[in-house]
Amino acid sequence: MPNPDTATAMPGRTGPPWTADGTVYFFGGWLSNFAATPGLRLPFGYHGHHEHDRVPVRSVEHWFQACKATSREQFDLILACDTAAAAKRAGRETELRPDWEDIKLEVMLLALRGKFELEPYRSALLLTHPHPLAEDSPSDFVWGARDPDGGYGGQNLLGLALMQVRDELVADVRSRVAALAPGR
Repeated sequence: MPNPDTATAMPGRTGPPWTADGTVYFFGGWLSNFAATPGLRLPFGYHGHHEHDRVPVRSVEHWFQACKATSREQFDLILACDTAAAAKRAGRETELRPDWEDIKLEVMLLALRGKFELEPYRSALLLTHPHPLAEDSPSDFVWGARDPDGGYGGQNLLGLALMQVRDELVADVRSRVAALAPGR
């Protein structure tokens, strides 16, 4: 994902304010990390290994919060939370792994890639192309598009991550279609 501090911002598409024509605003629903995602299986933790050792998770939020943990026990406790909101609370209370700030965007991307490999999430995300995506959280100014004044000057890291995953899916579709007609 482009570094929001160094990337050339296009207001509403790659940087604030998140008010470009056609912007898809969401808070809750299928784009949300809180959405239950049946069939989602993600690696045990985020350690650069265990890629093939996948565990079932209830939502992206469960796994993202569990990846903050410094122990398998805490990871499992967060994954076992009944709701995504409870997982978020547990993640806020856990001891953070020392590299969390360095890896949290990659952790989010890995989780979103897992979610959007699944149907109907994959197709639904593709249908949002080419519109900007903005999480309309009234209180999360980092992952969401809002700012403390109620405008759309937040960092929108979730929207940016979703658009990156969507761009990867679009590129995959284009590659597959091109393979159907080689030499053209």
